[in-house]
Amino acid sequence: ARRHSRQFGDVRSAFLENIRGEPDAELQGVLGGRLAEWSVSGDADGAGLREIVAAILEVGGRDGTDALRFNTEPALRAAALNPLELLALGDFLSGSDFDRRRWALAIFRDQARRPDFDGRDAVCDKVSQLMAADADPKIRELSAAALAGFSGERSAGAALLGALQDPAWNVRARAAETLGKWPSAAPEILEALRLLESRDENPSVRAATSAAIRALSGR
Repeated sequence: ARRHSRQFGDVRSAFLENIRGEPDAELQGVLGGRLAEWSVSGDADGAGLREIVAAILEVGGRDGTDALRFNTEPALRAAALNPLELLALGDFLSGSDFDRRRWALAIFRDQARRPDFDGRDAVCDKVSQLMAADADPKIRELSAAALAGFSGERSAGAALLGALQDPAWNVRARAAETLGKWPSAAPEILEALRLLESRDENPSVRAATSAAIRALSGR
């Protein structure tokens, strides 16, 4: 059926309608994952890719579609999303659903590495705000991880330096780990990491900080 969906738009459209209307969440996730994989395989034409991404973002925004988000995440991280698709994905960051925000952050982390990434500054600001202010420490941690896609950008670096003071140890550790991926060792980054390494009471934070210092010092 996937082979025929490559050749006949009506077959592909039927699959997409099934994804939108499938009551079994697990089956819906499998169908979405397979179509998402095909969409980035090189066989899909531009219109086919856009149709598939639109359906996935539509259904992924619904409650109870965690399986679809899980199965489609790898392909969406690899796809060349267009500005409208990135805008739709960014809307999930403003919601309250944990898995929708986790999904969007994971995709943005890889999308931000694309040289043609559109709206880079706006997304970086939104992710930085999540990391600084969200009530859920896991979302703050995932936001720090997502900023790895903005490696080297001044605003992202400043936000991560602030996150080294986060009350949650997992956020501090992730911020240190992400700063260790920066392309160059700015003096203020090394100074902040060394201070954290010497003062933080959590061994996981100290270990992440030590690794980041070693990585930066070797560049």
